[in-house]
Amino acid sequence: MSNIVVNTRCFQRRMTGIQRYTAEILRYFPEEVLHMSPPVILSKSVITNNFWEQFLLPLELHGKLLWSPANMGPVLYKKQVITIHDTMPLEPNDWKPPSFDYFFSRWYRNMLPRLVTNVRHIITISKFSADRIMYHLGVSANKISIIPCGIDHQKFYPRSEKEIQELLNQKIIPGRKYVLALSSILPHKNFQSVLDAWKMVVDALPRDVDLFLAGGIPKHEAYSFKNLSSRVHYLGYIEDRYLPALYSGAMFFVFVSLYEGFGLPPLEAMACGTPVLASNAASIPEVVSGAGVEVNPLSIADIANNMKQLALTEELRKELVIKGLKNAERYNWQQTSQRVWQVLNNYL
Repeated sequence: MSNIVVNTRCFQRRMTGIQRYTAEILRYFPEEVLHMSPPVILSKSVITNNFWEQFLLPLELHGKLLWSPANMGPVLYKKQVITIHDTMPLEPNDWKPPSFDYFFSRWYRNMLPRLVTNVRHIITISKFSADRIMYHLGVSANKISIIPCGIDHQKFYPRSEKEIQELLNQKIIPGRKYVLALSSILPHKNFQSVLDAWKMVVDALPRDVDLFLAGGIPKHEAYSFKNLSSRVHYLGYIEDRYLPALYSGAMFFVFVSLYEGFGLPPLEAMACGTPVLASNAASIPEVVSGAGVEVNPLSIADIANNMKQLALTEELRKELVIKGLKNAERYNWQQTSQRVWQVLNNYL
């Protein structure tokens, strides 16, 4: 077994971007590594989880290298490599809408500067995030490795009409023709702008095309999708096994987030052969790389106009399918995992 230990505290929560990142990289590691998570008795609250991570986890490491893949690790443990996905808790609220509660933001603001000073190296997932880490935390470029996320091409690929129809049969989707917007339901994901744009264009679209919103709502968020406008459906959290068919069946995919350290959903959609309408903010242009339609996420009119164009222009959608598939080919989790493994071994 390797002398590398992985802090898998993030697996206490259901699968979203950071959990997928960690799981996929671990899947392709060439050697077995020890995973450490809080015991059940300490996993019931954020406070006890933090206590385990900061004070109990280091006692179990016995001098081994720790990889903390989810933005935070034990501050005083120096033989450590950390992955920082983004610096959102450090950003001013006038730069983006707040998506974190007061305790969470204060915790990161106090702990992260100390952590990056002590750890041996930092991995991040985009040039955008690397620039923000250097800006906020004063870290030199030679202490950061930029290793993009990947795609599981054995899972995310264009699915058959039969598989898409099965979503309808199982009542996971309420209709066959749809535009899809999917991510965790958080303020910076900008779902409200998607809804506002849809209201502007829905009457100009074919009457059998609906808008589907999908994603889990964190406990601390007060979202309600009970009174949605015409032809809008909230699907809730979608299990991983249904995602490829859900992407594949969409007329196009909308992702107009205001802030992302990387942004996996547009890539997943592209890999499934789905045209993408994406934000031109933060790291998203890096990921989309000209293979989707990019819009100003702060402009409802810009989002609406491009939604209408995509819905009504089949040739544009076909062109974006080809570009998207080619762009998605540049990313795979095996390469990402190999690069992370190399970095970790450099600091054993």
